[in-house]
Parts: sequence; structure tokens; C-alpha cells
Amino acid sequence: MKKYYTFVAMLVITLVIRFIANHLHSGIGNFIAIYSLISCLLGLIPAKLAQKKGSSFIKWWIFGWVLFIPAMILQNQRRQKNIYK
Repeated sequence: MKKYYTFVAMLVITLVIRFIANHLHSGIGNFIAIYSLISCLLGLIPAKLAQKKGSSFIKWWIFGWVLFIPAMILQNQRRQKNIYK
């Protein structure tokens, strides 16, 4: 079920970015759209790492989308959650 929500969120974000880019008639609109899509996809890297360690995929995906480099640094420093308490 979580993968479905992630897919829907990415689809909505992509549509919003394309809508904004189409309404900006200069070259900056295309730059914003391409940059946003690339950063959206790069945010999947720390999110997948967090999911493997037992953290929330969505929270880390948003954090990685907005601030990719700090998210990667923090994610690499985190330890895996102990799920066998």
C-alpha cells in the first residue's frame, strides 16, 4: 500500500511541476521543471536507504527531495532500528 501512495505523490508532483512550467513562457520554466524532476528522483535514494533501515520512506523522500546532500549525509550516519526488542 505504501508504494501506491508514493507513486501517486510522485505523479501529482510531476503534474504540478509540468503545469507550472507550461505557464512560465520563458526558459526558466523548463529549467524549474527539469530541476524539480531530477531532485524528486534523487530524493528516492535516501528514502530507499531509510526504508531498508526501518524508517519512514515518505518522510525521507520529502527530506531528500528538498535537501538531497544533507539527507544523504544524515542517512549514512544513521543506524538500523532494532525491530526485535
